[in-house]
Amino acid sequence: MSRFGLVLQGGGMRGIYTAGVLDCFLEHGLIAPYVVAVSAGACNALTYLAREKGLGKSIYIEHLCDMRFFSWRNLFRYGCMLGLDCLFDEIRRHVRPLAFDVFSQSKEKLVVAATNFQTGESVYFSKDEHKEFLLAVRASCSIPLLSGVVQYQGVTLLDGGLADPIPIEKSLQDGNERVIVVRTGTEEYVRQPVNLSWLGERLFPRYKNLVRVLFDHHRRYNEALARIRSLREEKRAFVITPSQPVRIRRVERNPAGLLDLYNLGYQDASRALEPLFRWIES
Repeated sequence: MSRFGLVLQGGGMRGIYTAGVLDCFLEHGLIAPYVVAVSAGACNALTYLAREKGLGKSIYIEHLCDMRFFSWRNLFRYGCMLGLDCLFDEIRRHVRPLAFDVFSQSKEKLVVAATNFQTGESVYFSKDEHKEFLLAVRASCSIPLLSGVVQYQGVTLLDGGLADPIPIEKSLQDGNERVIVVRTGTEEYVRQPVNLSWLGERLFPRYKNLVRVLFDHHRRYNEALARIRSLREEKRAFVITPSQPVRIRRVERNPAGLLDLYNLGYQDASRALEPLFRWIES
């Protein structure tokens, strides 16, 4: 049995699909020895390795629709619409505390990716090597224009999905011969080019590398999809992706729609379990 890693894509509130997948994994005792994740996937990885079944679902549905997390009020008060203080401080530590003792003592390796604001390149952080790891996760979730940036170890960071939308290569580089990939877009989804360079040049005139990443994001994303297809043909990738169209937005306030997507993730994972265990053991 060759070593495998778990790769978790982001996708904003669509990440509740991944929460459903991971809850199914937890229910059946499937804990990957290595996890690499970006953005919303990084948040899901925290609850997964803390063995907190149902916590991700609760946070998405009960708390992320809270006005304190996403609202125009935040923009006027704090200069950004997404209230990551609400998510990472109040909810994670007080309202629905994460089992940090279980998480910190877990033997599995977790790596999260963020994007360097100055260079536009990916920066990776491991939970075993960084004491303020939660801050790195926060950086990975910092969506441009919506949630501001994060300062960590002297570097300005933001959304990890910009530079590395689906971090398959990082998993392979870290010694995993095969990968389980949990996507938040359907099998047929291909990202179309969106020219944000004009906006980036106005907002970040001094950061040409970041503007380049914004302009080039669709290409990186589609190259990752092509790489997944290639690895799947080689039987080195097992992919779980929504079996039905995803109709919720990246920032969603409809609890019913979120619950439907969570249930879809759980159901898709349940159907995949038998072939997945065979793939792991092969």
